[in-house]
Amino acid sequence: MDEVTSNYASALFSLSQASLHRKYLEALEGFNKLLVEEPTFYAVLRSYNVSKKEKEELIDQASRGYGLPALTNFIKVVSSHHRISSFEKIVKAYASLLNEEEGVKEGVAYSAEKLSKEQLSSIEEALEKKLSCKVKLTNRVEETLLGGVKVAIDGKVYDGSLRNKLLELQKTLKRGGKSL
Repeated sequence: MDEVTSNYASALFSLSQASLHRKYLEALEGFNKLLVEEPTFYAVLRSYNVSKKEKEELIDQASRGYGLPALTNFIKVVSSHHRISSFEKIVKAYASLLNEEEGVKEGVAYSAEKLSKEQLSSIEEALEKKLSCKVKLTNRVEETLLGGVKVAIDGKVYDGSLRNKLLELQKTLKRGGKSL
């Protein structure tokens, strides 16, 4: 995450009441989804040829249902500073701040193929038991893995990949079949 997106996320986080942080995150995610699903709307907000006033009117309409005036003003500031292309990163930075506040550890689950939501949830649950805290993982496909999953969280790697298991087997065989 770069400093600019972090600063925007921190600013909104500090402006919003703690009891509304989750609601703000949901609204941010909803607005980001709108940007992704409506490329014309996204293009208009990124355009230098559309007036600030027109953009603000569109933002007012799009964010009316959230009931969070500070969010609407925040989106207007992001747009007026031509940072709407960084909106998804701002949302991720905001989510990280909320996770940190709630004691949730974030990590990455690397796999040879995309994991289903159920598989990712299962891995999160196992790590929650092991680490005694809430865990939130994102999945990244790493084609060099033969199979299994490797998880990086809090600077530690939990490697259950097939490649790692084969390396461990190779080490065991080199020691004459004796495991440590």
